[in-house]
Amino acid sequence: MLIGAVPPPPAIQELAPPAAFGFENALLGETVADWRAAAGPRVSCPSVTRRSGAMTCTAPPVALGGRQLAYDITYEFIGGRLARIHFLTSIDAYDRVRARLDGRFGAPRDIVRDNIQIDQSIETPHLKAYWRNGRSTILLNDPEGDGRSLSVTYSLDAMSSGLPHPAS
Repeated sequence: MLIGAVPPPPAIQELAPPAAFGFENALLGETVADWRAAAGPRVSCPSVTRRSGAMTCTAPPVALGGRQLAYDITYEFIGGRLARIHFLTSIDAYDRVRARLDGRFGAPRDIVRDNIQIDQSIETPHLKAYWRNGRSTILLNDPEGDGRSLSVTYSLDAMSSGLPHPAS
């Protein structure tokens, strides 16, 4: 090596691809057929909306641990691919939901704290936590406007603009 020459940088380790976001056995971006094979017979899927190519399926509640359940679970597909997963749970399940998300996807990238009005009158602290992997986003919204539930929404970023906002 010449005097004053800069040594070459050490080999850059290739980063592992980001973890695919999903809930239970469902992964964003998978096909309807793959999702149905893993979801089993207890899911309900109406026919596809012809104009948008969108389809929303519902699933029965899922145990989160203890007495906590995920309920009102929806799986939304565009063009035959899973584009969004959404569910509600009790605000009492916050610690379990956070532990599951942190354990599977690491700490959230962003946390936004503000206040919201519950039932049109009571102002209460509100938190939105975001997990991002470069192609998908998870949003934990605590609490919802009812003051009793929190929601979790998994969205495939490239397809999320084609979906209506979750009902909650």
